[in-house]
Amino acid sequence: LDRNFMFKSIYFDSYKSYYNSTFITYPLRSWMDPTLTDLASSLITYNPQKAQDLLASIGFKKNEQGLLIGPDGRVVPSFTLSAVAGWTDWNQAESIIAQELKEIGLQVNAVQQSFGQWYSSLQTGTFDSAIMYMNVGTNPYEAYYTMFSPSQTAPVGQVASSNFSRYTNPLITDALKVFNSTSDSRLQKQAMYTIERIVLDDMPAVVLLPGPIDDVYQTSTLAGFPD
Repeated sequence: LDRNFMFKSIYFDSYKSYYNSTFITYPLRSWMDPTLTDLASSLITYNPQKAQDLLASIGFKKNEQGLLIGPDGRVVPSFTLSAVAGWTDWNQAESIIAQELKEIGLQVNAVQQSFGQWYSSLQTGTFDSAIMYMNVGTNPYEAYYTMFSPSQTAPVGQVASSNFSRYTNPLITDALKVFNSTSDSRLQKQAMYTIERIVLDDMPAVVLLPGPIDDVYQTSTLAGFPD
């Protein structure tokens, strides 16, 4: 996915662009394991040819119609990408994603739903793929807990609290427990570093766009606002 093109097309460079495939946000970038920076960047670099080469290496190639064929000789099934109707930035992103994935032979049907339909499908796991916002806090724990904790998910068909992908990993669960059991910042960072590495290895979800938040402030009596 060409995130820079997507960002400029949707937000016209009105916000700071920052992408990190570990889900570390710009304000929390000090929590990023410095040894993982290059890998994290490489995983979100737009390179459709490299994507096609990777797919070919495991037996997936395009046919004459430009559709991706699996090792079994069958066309890879189409899938839906859902978002909330009227959330125009997400709706634009859907269209761009569908077009860019078409370049490597994938058939993506962008669908727009009411908020209730969209959120219900996430909760029950009855969706193919979806654009979703991320919970953030003063450190990465909030995001990782809500996205990957087994206590926040449920079997498909039952209602999950926030882990809608249904992905869990015992090493992530242990790291979350370590973080929550200590006030030692060194141990907390090591716990987050562990999760970052696993997220890069498993890619349980895909980072898409920054989540811009608008605010108004004045500097005549207050100063030192963070960047």
